Amino acid sequence: RGGARVAVALAAASSGAGRDASTVRCRMGNGSGAVLARRVDGAQLECAAAARGLGAARVTFSVNARQYGGAEGGAAGAAARFTYQPAAAVSWLVPARALAEGGTVVTAHGSGFSSASEAAGYLLCRVGGAARRARWASGRALSCAVGRARAGEARLEASNNAREYSADAARLQLASVRVLDVQPWSGPRRGATVVGVRAAGAPARGVRCAFGEAPVGGAWAGWRGGAGLADGAGRAASVVGVRCVSPASAVTGWVGVQLAGPAGVASSGGSFHYHGALAAAGLSPPLGPERGGTRVAVALAAASSGAGAGRDASTVRCRMGNG
Repeated sequence: RGGARVAVALAAASSGAGRDASTVRCRMGNGSGAVLARRVDGAQLECAAAARGLGAARVTFSVNARQYGGAEGGAAGAAARFTYQPAAAVSWLVPARALAEGGTVVTAHGSGFSSASEAAGYLLCRVGGAARRARWASGRALSCAVGRARAGEARLEASNNAREYSADAARLQLASVRVLDVQPWSGPRRGATVVGVRAAGAPARGVRCAFGEAPVGGAWAGWRGGAGLADGAGRAASVVGVRCVSPASAVTGWVGVQLAGPAGVASSGGSFHYHGALAAAGLSPPLGPERGGTRVAVALAAASSGAGAGRDASTVRCRMGNG
């Protein structure tokens, strides 16, 4: 359809004609659709591409609006070519919901996406004014990673030349997910701790849990949700509660707890502390009456000294037998 604004770098021998661009005209191909150029600096002009059919066209110039030249072959002629492509259009997205914290990879379905544009580094997608490189999948699909943006609804547009973006854009819902609470906040390195996680803005279905660098694991509904928190757009954000099972860990210490859904892993998260196994080396006294109430001193085994949990006994519990 034309209209693309094309920057033209002039050869060294052309610097004289480029000083006064008021009479310089650009022409794409051999048609009569010539347009006046705009001078950017002494070595560069800007031309607007006229409407033309698909395919490559030579770019020629004229100072007197009659004689055109500048693409007579050779290295300069090879560089002065402009390719007309079908206009890109975005129709729908998978997923249609992404994290406002960024990082969600979205596949845009539509038409007119060019593999040549990807090879040249011109294939871009733009969400909320921020453009990123896109990966070409086919003439009807491309993928790109969404950057950090404000929560709410945004347009996703595509471009084959890093300048003109698709007039048809799909709507992308950006959600901010925040982990509010993790209970219990600690467990043994062997894993298998059932942990309740409450989060604001998480999807109601398909939520999974991630503990540190471990693979994302399953989760199931547990805690009741609610409302009363605001998302990035000022709207009330629902609170979702799920229960997860902590995986085994090779080390002790704190790890992040994040929720994953169809839109990816949330960047904001809570924390979980892995501690080593606690083992008793001895009891004093080792016996007492059946009515209970005996205060028993427990000496920890050497392997428990670095477990971490023994340093803060405020959450350590003792159990006699399996009751």
